[in-house]
Amino acid sequence: MAFPDSPLLTFLSGYFVSTSCTHESGFKTMVFPAGPNARKVKSGFTDQVEGVDFKHPLEEYTRRYKTVDEAKTGHKETIKLVKELIKKH
Repeated sequence: MAFPDSPLLTFLSGYFVSTSCTHESGFKTMVFPAGPNARKVKSGFTDQVEGVDFKHPLEEYTRRYKTVDEAKTGHKETIKLVKELIKKH
């Protein structure tokens, strides 16, 4: 399945960027802290993510969108921002 039916997921050093579409909040990108072994795994018929701290999103990187194209562009822009954050540390 392609976006928007399945989320856009990007693992970066220490962070996880996720853009998805939900019925409650529409298109949204969020960034979460992630451990060094964070990864996507198959679990039965669904995909799961391990090693990510979903309880502590980095709220300053949360973005909402109205269209699929905005969400795709926003995901890429958020990845750039997080890469800059990584460089600073």
